[in-house]
Amino acid sequence: MSRETHCEKILPTAVAGLIDGTNRFNVLFGHVIHGKRGPEGATEIQIDATFELVYSFPQDADPVPSQEEMQAFADTNALMNCWPYWRDLVNMMVSRMNLPPLLIPLLRWVPPPPKKQDESVKQPATVDGHTR
Repeated sequence: MSRETHCEKILPTAVAGLIDGTNRFNVLFGHVIHGKRGPEGATEIQIDATFELVYSFPQDADPVPSQEEMQAFADTNALMNCWPYWRDLVNMMVSRMNLPPLLIPLLRWVPPPPKKQDESVKQPATVDGHTR
């Protein structure tokens, strides 16, 4: 029987929210990974974890960060802040269960592609950079 374990990584979920009455907001990250023996084997291990990250902003911030700004921060910076702890948790849990290593790769953040413009909204025609 092969000791090689393959992992199937589901993308993490992030939810940001303002902590009422404070100059702080939290980000809840949900991570899940499934380890399988062999390329088509049954799930041998599943690790689920939720991390709570708490950030503060200046007390005199005016305006306070919007929900959209906090969520954008959660999807980028907070993910990078949380990733080393996720990697360590998976490594330690699998090691303690005496299973073959499941190594979570280093995080490489790739910006999402630009949103496509709505086809129903007509853009002005241009010729040589000038609007007609």
